[in-house]
Amino acid sequence: MELRTIHQDELIEEILAFLRRVGVEEAILYGSRARGEELKSSDVDLIVISPRFEGTRFVDRIGPLLGEWPCGLPPLEVLAYTPEEFERVRHGFGIERTADREGVRVELRDDANGIVLTKPENVPTGGKRMLDKTRDWLRESETQKRAAEAMAEAGIHSQAVFHARQAVELALKAATLQLDREEPPRTHSLVRLAAQICADLPAEIREALQKLDPYYIMTRYPTDLVPNPTTYFSDRDAASVMATMSVVLEWIGERLLDSDASADGDASGSESADADRDDEADQDG
Repeated sequence: MELRTIHQDELIEEILAFLRRVGVEEAILYGSRARGEELKSSDVDLIVISPRFEGTRFVDRIGPLLGEWPCGLPPLEVLAYTPEEFERVRHGFGIERTADREGVRVELRDDANGIVLTKPENVPTGGKRMLDKTRDWLRESETQKRAAEAMAEAGIHSQAVFHARQAVELALKAATLQLDREEPPRTHSLVRLAAQICADLPAEIREALQKLDPYYIMTRYPTDLVPNPTTYFSDRDAASVMATMSVVLEWIGERLLDSDASADGDASGSESADADRDDEADQDG
């Protein structure tokens, strides 16, 4: 079964329904899904806390909980503690300490408030913040770009062309990781990678990618058509490819900026809604 994308707000609703089914009042979502850095394949890391676990062995608590987790959701990794147990372990040096400090706490209540949701200040309410892995790929793309510039300056034009092309490939894989929350496809096809992040590619970008694609092989290996890559490519070739690289990198950057703006907008909208609710509460009071 293919996992669907599920954002944090929707996941919280699923967790609330799960808590009601299993008769547990409190849970802490931690890990990548609490930080807003998850991939589609990331587990849901959850700690549930309830007096009902008293008298049940730790290992015997997990199975019944997993049985209540919906099959269509990302896999659940769950730990179950009584309040007294969690109070003890949260002061230790394990993941419980991290979850207590950085996780998203969800509580069910019987009073009029109903639900209490506590998030750390640095966790976005909606959208997708930049993943550390995305930054890693973008750093490598920048390194390839600088290598292309250095090779062009040194007059090694075949390698300038190759590194310019690689800068685009790594940036496309960064965008795939960030926007799709999946590990980048294991392909060197620039057109295929771009199609992952934009179903309807602009004609200019498609043409640019089609121009760059063949250079993955042509610049490195002697072939019948290009028997000596070192002497085949000219300074004009290098300049043209690097100009094309710049156009595509700018387009990828705009896609990532649009993603960041969407995340910021979602968070701002949530903050405004929270402020409106606070104002209404003040007026009621």
